[in-house]
Amino acid sequence: MKVALISMESRCGKTTFAQILGGIYSRSQFGKYVALLTTGDCKSYLDNMNIRNLNEITNPNTLATVLNNSTDENIKQVFDYGIRQGQENVFIFNTTNEQRPEEGDKLLSTCISSIPANLTIVDVQGSPLEERNKVMINKCNVILYVLTPCLESFRAFKEYYNSLSRVQQAHIAVVVSKVDSEAISDRQIEANIGIPSNLVTTFPYSSLIQKYALDRNIESIPYMIYTQDVNWIKFRQKMLDIMQLLFDDAGRKVIRGLDKWLR
Repeated sequence: MKVALISMESRCGKTTFAQILGGIYSRSQFGKYVALLTTGDCKSYLDNMNIRNLNEITNPNTLATVLNNSTDENIKQVFDYGIRQGQENVFIFNTTNEQRPEEGDKLLSTCISSIPANLTIVDVQGSPLEERNKVMINKCNVILYVLTPCLESFRAFKEYYNSLSRVQQAHIAVVVSKVDSEAISDRQIEANIGIPSNLVTTFPYSSLIQKYALDRNIESIPYMIYTQDVNWIKFRQKMLDIMQLLFDDAGRKVIRGLDKWLR
């Protein structure tokens, strides 16, 4: 599964959302492998983590060499050249080439196509309407649009959605982020979103996400959600909903339910 994570908003929290989603998917689904990529700088991920040694960040030229020389038998060695997030099988890959941006774009495209992750998340930085970003979005199976619950955000989403072809619209789903369920109901969201409710899910608001990001400890959150930490229980069902939205359909159920998670 290859997911393009997009938004028309610059501060919707989609980078931290990507890291939490990747972590809980890997931990709750028998250690599945996750690749975190971005059309921007991978430091947007690393800023939320305690990376003590920046030398751990693989040079993109080395990563390109590994991918180009890999075979079907040894392609999983590429995970040795990513930066592991926490204890889960979540790996961040550096594709930035400041001297030759076109080479960085080529490497990112190759990573999306070739890294053998069960879930690849591409955090699309900037407008999804930029030509460069469109190329990367089109390489993904699903477009996951992240917005915040305000009228301006709903309008921006509708404008973007209406700019897509019917084929593209068929591959889009929505996460409404930073939702306070005591203040905003699912019915209010459904009334404003303009697409079928089965394609929409929510990601709860918690000021603790900001705290853990500032403490550079975002990788701890998936574990706390999984183990039912009292501060994170409300995220369990919501994260399951998002994973089921991405992976399951009427004829195929692959996501392990909460009854299979640690109690």
